[in-house]
Amino acid sequence: MREIVLLAAGTGTKMFPYDLVGSKTLRPVAGSPIMLHMVRALRAFTAAPVHIVTLRRYYGAISTCFEGMRGVEIHGMEHSEGSAESLLEGMAHLSGKDAMVLYGDTWVAPEDLRRLYQTQDIPAALCFPLGAERPMDWICAKVEGGLVRVIGAHHRGECMTHRLAAFVLPKGFAHRLELTPEYFPGMKVGEGAPMERYVEAALCAGLPAGLAAIEGEGRYFDVDKPWHLLELNEYLVHRLCGALTATTLEDGSAISPGAAVNGFVHLGRNSYLGERVRVDGNLIVGDDTVIENGAIFAGDAVVGSRTRVANYCQIYSGCSIGNDCIVEHGAELIGGMLSDRVYLYHLCEFYGLAGNCTDLGAGTLCGTLRFDDNEPIHRTKGRAEVVRSGFGSATFLGDYCRTGVGTLFMPGCRVGAYTVVGAGVLAQGTIPPRSCVLLEQKQVIKDWGEEKYGW
Repeated sequence: MREIVLLAAGTGTKMFPYDLVGSKTLRPVAGSPIMLHMVRALRAFTAAPVHIVTLRRYYGAISTCFEGMRGVEIHGMEHSEGSAESLLEGMAHLSGKDAMVLYGDTWVAPEDLRRLYQTQDIPAALCFPLGAERPMDWICAKVEGGLVRVIGAHHRGECMTHRLAAFVLPKGFAHRLELTPEYFPGMKVGEGAPMERYVEAALCAGLPAGLAAIEGEGRYFDVDKPWHLLELNEYLVHRLCGALTATTLEDGSAISPGAAVNGFVHLGRNSYLGERVRVDGNLIVGDDTVIENGAIFAGDAVVGSRTRVANYCQIYSGCSIGNDCIVEHGAELIGGMLSDRVYLYHLCEFYGLAGNCTDLGAGTLCGTLRFDDNEPIHRTKGRAEVVRSGFGSATFLGDYCRTGVGTLFMPGCRVGAYTVVGAGVLAQGTIPPRSCVLLEQKQVIKDWGEEKYGW
């Protein structure tokens, strides 16, 4: 049986403001952590052992996520110098002759995962056409005649054709991993690369012997930056909701006759869809969740467990709401997602990604469009880029943040974890973690009284 190695030891240095708390492989999208989506997809066609390699600091959270799932083993490392070193650790636990290798911060179409898993070509790579992506943003490959001919890292020019998503590698490849250099071979003249050991760098040495290319036919997401979370979330919300073919109610759940449902609904255990609720799309709801009193869903949505959505709030199409959230009293979620334990109410309007345990004060608002109609320029580790997906104008709030009354966020604002943005602040750009941003204003105090009215 071909075993599976999931690499989850990266620290997500490009994910600000979600780089400080936890592994990015556990960031929720459409109701579940990224890596859990992947393992569930694998379990649809194989019961093979899954070896997840992570850092010791993420070991507890990842173990908790997969607790009770048979055949999933978590292996912790104190430190990793890159994906090649992580894979070497994973291969040490294999009992078979080869393994399928995946990255824990990616989502790959299940049908393509199955094709790679069943291939008899070893070694092999699952490759997806670049499409609108730029090769200078990724580690890419040139594919010709069913083979990977060249692997290039953040290549300028147009010779690269595909991105590399996953691999099937023989156990003997461990020797090549041991020899992986601390630099990326074949870089373009004048470019720089970090001192890190990549699986793709190890593969470069074996290209003359042949690396079979299996071209992906479905969707592929590599969650490298925060807006990628929103892109994947929206896609999965529509994918999961689109798979509903009937309304299903689990034990103890109910839909009020006073709810207007124009679509299919899946309600988890003991959940309730109450009076004056309107659903114009398909809706997936977890356990012990209450949706009532005029809540409006303007399209497909996913809502977690132990959450309350009520009192004439509106959730737009493609959004997801996590576990233990409150969305109430005229609030609008006009795009994106709320992570676990987020409070959004009292006439708030939010567009973007709110991290875990974030509290939005009354009247918090997000700008969604610049006056020049262009996307904001984001800087990732100092490098400027324009996000073309539309989510560049979203607001990104890190974990454990809170806002005051009437806080305003300009398009593309990013706020680090453990930060307070005070009442009336006009927030823009990047705010570092563990900050308290307060408004300083000049006040004029004059004498005033009844004499001003002629007394």
